[in-house]
Amino acid sequence: MFDDPLLAAVASAVAGRAVDGMAEGGKALVRRLRGRAAADPAVAAALDHHDLDGQALIAVRAFLRAAALADPDVAAQLTQLGRLLPPPRQLPPPAAWWVNRADDLTRLRRLCGEVGRRRVVVLLVGAAGVGKTALAVQAAAADDRGQDGHLYIDLRGTGGGGPLPASVALARLLRSVGVPEPRLPHDVDELVTLWRSVTAARRLVVLLDNAHSAQQVQPLLPANPHCLVYVTARTALPALVAAGAHLLPVGPLDDAAATTLLGHVAGPQRLTGDPAAAARLVGACRGVPLAVAVAGAHLAADPGQTARRLADTLTAAVATTDGDTAMTATFAAAYDRLPEPAQRLLTIMTAHPGPDFTPPAAAAGTDLPPADTRAALAALVHTQLLTVDADGRYWYPDPVAAYARAHGPGEPERQQATRRIVQWYLAGTLAAAGQLTGYQRYLADFHPQQGLAVPPDFGGRQAAADWLELERVNLVDAVAAAAAQGWHLLAYGLAYASWPLFHLHRHHHDRQVVDQIATDCARHLHHPTYLAAALTRQAWGCNDRGDHNQATELFTQAQQTADQAGDIYERAGALAGYGTAAIALGRHEQAIAASRAALADYHQLGAPRRAALATVTLGRAYIAAGDLETGTGLLAHAVELFAALPTPDPLNHAHARILWGRALTKAADTHTAAVELTAGLTATRALVWPRGQALALLGLGELARHGNRQQEAIDYLHQAEALFNEAGDTEVTEVRQLLQAIATERAQDQQ
Repeated sequence: MFDDPLLAAVASAVAGRAVDGMAEGGKALVRRLRGRAAADPAVAAALDHHDLDGQALIAVRAFLRAAALADPDVAAQLTQLGRLLPPPRQLPPPAAWWVNRADDLTRLRRLCGEVGRRRVVVLLVGAAGVGKTALAVQAAAADDRGQDGHLYIDLRGTGGGGPLPASVALARLLRSVGVPEPRLPHDVDELVTLWRSVTAARRLVVLLDNAHSAQQVQPLLPANPHCLVYVTARTALPALVAAGAHLLPVGPLDDAAATTLLGHVAGPQRLTGDPAAAARLVGACRGVPLAVAVAGAHLAADPGQTARRLADTLTAAVATTDGDTAMTATFAAAYDRLPEPAQRLLTIMTAHPGPDFTPPAAAAGTDLPPADTRAALAALVHTQLLTVDADGRYWYPDPVAAYARAHGPGEPERQQATRRIVQWYLAGTLAAAGQLTGYQRYLADFHPQQGLAVPPDFGGRQAAADWLELERVNLVDAVAAAAAQGWHLLAYGLAYASWPLFHLHRHHHDRQVVDQIATDCARHLHHPTYLAAALTRQAWGCNDRGDHNQATELFTQAQQTADQAGDIYERAGALAGYGTAAIALGRHEQAIAASRAALADYHQLGAPRRAALATVTLGRAYIAAGDLETGTGLLAHAVELFAALPTPDPLNHAHARILWGRALTKAADTHTAAVELTAGLTATRALVWPRGQALALLGLGELARHGNRQQEAIDYLHQAEALFNEAGDTEVTEVRQLLQAIATERAQDQQ
């Protein structure tokens, strides 16, 4: 009825976002829907957490879906509001100083006149720093055909980390238009199909920046004739042009425009009185806008510098008319005037494995004190050598990164910097895990791998969860970088410590990557205990994605590996996991046997938390096999075991209460079931665990149906459906079957 992008946008507005600039009618609709949502105790509790990126958005979306299905007026309001909400506007900010390019803009407007008759792709080609992106942003921002959004993605065609894979680019674009990450397929062809489906009725302007090849670009092109796509690249992409893209070469600025730009950046007073020196300086920059801007920033930052002296320096350095050489000379002149900490940061942080970084990561990489790091970052931003966004995340303009890599320290020092950065990410991830899953057992070698890194100071669960989400791309890249360098223990430790991120919020694709690296590293280390643990983690990932047969194979391998190592703890973990997968496959006797064996191992080890977990699995196995009395008793015992733990495990305690409540509903003990399910829902909301909330809502829906409260059951089940759908969990099928059963029963009652 409603697609995910529409519900995502409306839920975001109702939760408190995206209303600036909206007409009064739209704001009134937001207030009306917000009032309805706040009247629901479950949604009100989520909104009170002010977690607009997580729990509140999911809860509001679930509420809105259920309300729309139950009330045609709400459905109409959602549809109307979806049309009024501000669409995504992701373009980088326009150039602070815009000069000339009038002819290029006129040509772009002429080419884009075909939008509506066919999809238009414009390929802007030119040397590094010549202003391709600035020109595309200027044209796209002024284009009124992007009613449904302006999307932007850096394809990293010339970056040090290699081109952005099409699958990653597609996932980011789909998230930009509101498709939840867990709903994204893993196969690139399926991603392409979903992208074309989602954009089929949208009017979008898309900027694909810094492309590497036509093969990288083509899967990202929407098929809709009302879409306009700008592509920037260093070189012409013949296959893209052959497929119908318009080619627009982008050259340097002429002398007059370059002089105007220089005056804007440096301040016009710095050029007065010596126009010849200004002309020579512009000539030395060869009209390349980035080089001119850096030269202007150099003059603005150093009152003692003159245009004549800087022109002499650059003229002596530029031996050819090549734009890249002009930029190199300009960067070198700016670099030479930087304080030593800023010089070190500029060159060292090219060793950062991810696309952007924060000041603490920079301090770790450079081994500078925090105050010196902040001053260095400010100096680099002031000289146009680094870019910073509103959230305090820094990245390099691509030509600057190339210069810094070429003129920075040798590979040994770069490797040391990368290692310090990865160690800092490990320290932060372990600290976050301590807040989120403090009961988790980490193998002894992990903490020393932090080195001397000082982790972020998290103030609680929410701050820790937010940090993991913000750094997710960097964490995955850091695991891969450590493995590529042969730091197998460090890579394994970071992959293992990332469990809370993937356990609480899924991210199935990233989890697959990290789990596979962990398994490979364990094999390199010839460490059977680590290998058994990695195989178990990999198996749980398969199980959570619904691939229970593959999960069973991996759990079996993990058990065999643990047996070879004589590690009872890891064997028990593999057996417990096998029992869970066997339940999903309907192999009830195998599930009971494996769970009993795991429970016996944990009792032998004196591991009460793990014994409680195995008791839960054993109870589920008995219920699946049809022995409700034994299974319910085991789940009740598991709840008692969790309550008695010396170190609490609130997440799994809540999970056990929810499972027990669902079993009690089947046993017709509806009063106790209501108590346990309500307690479980309250706990999972406080823990910011969407999957747990969905399980509790499913249980409450089953309970309401058992009591013949059909509308109440439908409301709960629709909320559960949205949450399971959001997380990509397989239980969504069970919820839909229950909803269909209720609909069938209602139809029969009306006959």
